[in-house]
Amino acid sequence: MKTAFLAILMLFQATAFAEQCQGITELVQQTEMSFAGVEARTPRGAASDRTQWTNHDVLFIKLPERLGVMDAFHHVVWVNLNLSQAWIIQSGGIIGTSEFYGPYNVNKEKFENCVSN
Repeated sequence: MKTAFLAILMLFQATAFAEQCQGITELVQQTEMSFAGVEARTPRGAASDRTQWTNHDVLFIKLPERLGVMDAFHHVVWVNLNLSQAWIIQSGGIIGTSEFYGPYNVNKEKFENCVSN
């Protein structure tokens, strides 16, 4: 129940941020991502080899942070449009960890209205 509540809260926050970016909204739902972490069973991996990536191919999207929670996790999503894949970089927490999740197969058309920030 707590997990569902946190996922809904993150989705609510991300919805205002990514209203025009359907891909982010769906990724947040799929992974049950919240300021408490990535909750759903999700592939944990290393960052992709980015040597062949260009700024035209990739979106770097920082999700809004939960205000007032000092030990919250922060999330950045990397979307490679050519590969139709996304990675989540989760950092922060009580001990200041960094975790990579992905790759996730995504529909690149759902990221058409998204902008890097």
